[in-house]
Amino acid sequence: MMLKVKRGRADGTLSDQELRANRADFNGILEKMEYPTEGPWAVFARVRKLSNIDVPMYLAGNWTDPELHLPGNIRAYNGIASKQKWLEMHTGNHLGAFYESDHIEQQKQFLDHFLFDKKDNGMLDVPHIRLIQHRGSETFYRENEVAFPPPDSEDVSFYICPSKTLSLTQPTGTKTPFEYQGLEGRMQFVLDTPLECSLELLGSPYLQVDLITDAKDLDLFVYLRAIDQDGNPVILKGNHGEPMDSFARGFFRLSHRDEIMSEFRETGILTQPSRPKSDVVPGNIYAVTVPLFPAAYLFDKGMKIELEIGATNTASTIPAMRHDKGGRTKERFGGRNVIFSHGTLHLPKVNRGGS
Repeated sequence: MMLKVKRGRADGTLSDQELRANRADFNGILEKMEYPTEGPWAVFARVRKLSNIDVPMYLAGNWTDPELHLPGNIRAYNGIASKQKWLEMHTGNHLGAFYESDHIEQQKQFLDHFLFDKKDNGMLDVPHIRLIQHRGSETFYRENEVAFPPPDSEDVSFYICPSKTLSLTQPTGTKTPFEYQGLEGRMQFVLDTPLECSLELLGSPYLQVDLITDAKDLDLFVYLRAIDQDGNPVILKGNHGEPMDSFARGFFRLSHRDEIMSEFRETGILTQPSRPKSDVVPGNIYAVTVPLFPAAYLFDKGMKIELEIGATNTASTIPAMRHDKGGRTKERFGGRNVIFSHGTLHLPKVNRGGS
């Protein structure tokens, strides 16, 4: 979106009257043109063609930057036509990752090779995919992946039980409704027994669940946490250096469900296809698939997994990344929401071994 004025004048500042005339109600624009087929967004379908890009590219993504850049880095790597492309996934403070000495060396190696013709600097020997893996609060690199999401990953199913827990055993019998209030409620489901062996996740988790809302629309905020052998959540470092108590997150709006799901099964990555608003009828039961952002985590034996589903961001989400205000009004989202048991959390398991 282009605003007609994005800076002041070279010969001085603008007057208050000029500033007022140049202001745009950005939040208002987003509220009136929320869906991909509305307003200016349709231009993306015409001009945003990753397959037209064939120049060398080095992409650096961040597992703990899920609210903004994370899916875009992977989507770009998969979509561009260049045969000379690299994807590096790190974690923690997103600025630090670019200015730490080893990351500077990686960037210089790429730029030297392609801009300064230093053909013998080893760039072509660098693994095309380097993914940092979380293990507890520590990390190490996986450098032998051939694609992302990994083609050999297998979904492991964890079920939402009537006892308000997660289980590897599929529940039977009548589904149990779990009620909470839009704009404020949340609930947690913890694995009923510790993991009997290590479990490595690499890919895009997703949640399948039946739900009802009495409101005009519904937002789901989904968080996955690693719980250590002492029962404490593992704390990672977020993209601004803040404590982050989840290793995977997802955001889902019911009126965007057709847009969200139209390409996810095929690509395994969230995209933004041009799809119109999905109707929401209060009181109807909807069977939805909720993709989470890509994630990497290695669980050790004895750990547990916690799933949180709610109507808001968690308290640990920093202000700049929160979904607050704007169109999230009581008139639209206030009311009773219901999630039913027997839903399934699918986690992408890989078998890599070692560290």
